[in-house]
Order: sequence, then C-alpha cells, then structure tokens
Amino acid sequence: MANKLTPPGTIINIGTHCLHMISGGTESSLPTIVFEHGAGGSALMWSLVYPEIAKLTRVVVYDRAGYGWSEAGPVPRTNEKCVEELHELLMQARIDGPIILVGHSYGGINARLYANRYPNQVRGMVLVDATHEDELTDRFPREHHKGQEMGAKMMRVFAFLSKIGILRVLAACKMVPGFSKAIGGCPPEVQKMLWKKSFQTSALTATGSEFSHLPLGYELVRKAPDLGEIPLTVIAAGIVDQFAPGTTKEVQGKIKQALRDAASDTSKLSKNGKLVVAENSSHNVQLEQPDIVINAIKEMVTANTF
Repeated sequence: MANKLTPPGTIINIGTHCLHMISGGTESSLPTIVFEHGAGGSALMWSLVYPEIAKLTRVVVYDRAGYGWSEAGPVPRTNEKCVEELHELLMQARIDGPIILVGHSYGGINARLYANRYPNQVRGMVLVDATHEDELTDRFPREHHKGQEMGAKMMRVFAFLSKIGILRVLAACKMVPGFSKAIGGCPPEVQKMLWKKSFQTSALTATGSEFSHLPLGYELVRKAPDLGEIPLTVIAAGIVDQFAPGTTKEVQGKIKQALRDAASDTSKLSKNGKLVVAENSSHNVQLEQPDIVINAIKEMVTANTF
C-alpha cells in the first residue's frame, strides 16, 4: 500500500534513476531555496518549513535516492554521490542558480560539499543541527562514537526487519518507538505519509549505506576550503538527549559541549557566519521549532542583495 500513495511532487529522471521533487513558490529574483534532508528522513521532514518560505521565493524539496518516492540509486550511497545527483536533479529541473542550501544533519555535509563543488551557484547556507566531521575523532568521547555506531547498526537491523515485513506491520500499527512524538507537529496528512514512507526497505537500506560511508564525506569536507564570505547560519539543537546506554551524566555533559563547540566552529567557516541555538529543540529543529529555521532563511534572503 505504501508505494500507492500519490507523490506530492514530480518524478524526474536523472539518468541512473528517478528522484521525487517538490518545487513551487513565488517567482522572484531571489535565490531558490533547496532543502536537503537528513539520513533516515525525507522531503516530508521539511513540511513545516518550506510552505512558509514558498510565500517568499521558489523552493525545492526532494527525496534522495531510496527515500520517499525516489527510486533506489547506485550504491554505495556516499555524500559525493548525493551531491552529484542533486546537481543533476537541479539541471534537469532547469534550476541553475543562484540557490541557498538548507541542510539538516547528514544533509549538512552534503550542503557543504555542494557549495565547495559548485561555488558559483550557491549564495548562502543554513545548516540545521548538522553532522560535524569530527564526530568520530578524539574530539568526542568514545561513548559518542558508540552512539553513532549503534545508530548505523540499528538502521541495518531495521532494513532487515523491513525486508521480512515485521517493520511494516509495526509502522502500520504506529508502534515504532519515538516516531509519533518526533512527527507530532506535522499536519495529519503528512504524518500519514511519513508513517507509510519512512520504514520502506529502500529508505532504510539507503540510510545504512549513507551512515557506513559517512567517513568519506568527513574527509572531503576537511579538505574543502572555507566558505569565504558566503552567508552562513548554523542552527544547533539546545537539547541533546540521545546517548549510548551506560553514558554517565559527566560524559553526557562533555558530549553536549563538544557538539556546541563543533557547531560554533562550523559557523566560523564563513566570514559572514553566525550560530543560533534552538534552546527548546532536540535534533529535529525543523519539526520542533520550525520558526527558528524559517526565520533564519528569511533573514538570509532579505538581508542580502543577490
């Protein structure tokens, strides 16, 4: 039944496979806002943000390969491959810039790599609790590394459970722990689609591959030059509540501080960078405090001459 849901956007062939894209908004001379979702997410995770931005300028929200209504793409699923597929998608949709990239979590690495690969196209960037390239280094406690590894293993387990049908049954009964709370702010019709599409085998397989090859993306952003004067807003979650079992309160505090410091460092990649803390949000700021993301994008668009 999940595959029979009507996609809210259009399906675009990028050569190796087809991607699902939602595009619309007000025609203007302002940049197009391109949204990049996190690993395990989809275009639907931006449902509380992009309709407001569409009142101001054109928006593009899409599902990476395997997610939502997009077909599974070539493996392995690396950040570099995601960047090239997004570029091809935009070319096929005749969107050649300028653009402002909005990247959440894993999508933040993609946004930074895209800006490095196509600097003449990118006019600004908003990173929403973005993954940092040092998260598997000694900068973070070992317990944080364990949490990252556990997340990747969980995705592989979820993919297996999806293949044999168990996860689809749990999702149909809305029995996946924590998911109802995570998407609770979305409109009912969006929640329905998220329950249908988030636990399909192709999405979980893509997530597992993305996590497994993330260190390659880390190496690429380390080698990339700073962003110069490109407007950059880094939004950090104020609430950090996901830890590996057994992580002490002391180590939890160290992880929280390391994440805040990493976000601050990312904001300094641009001479026009700034850090915003979403004090009442955990990782999915775009769902928990969407106004912070909306205001950051609006401020960037209206404060700059493009």
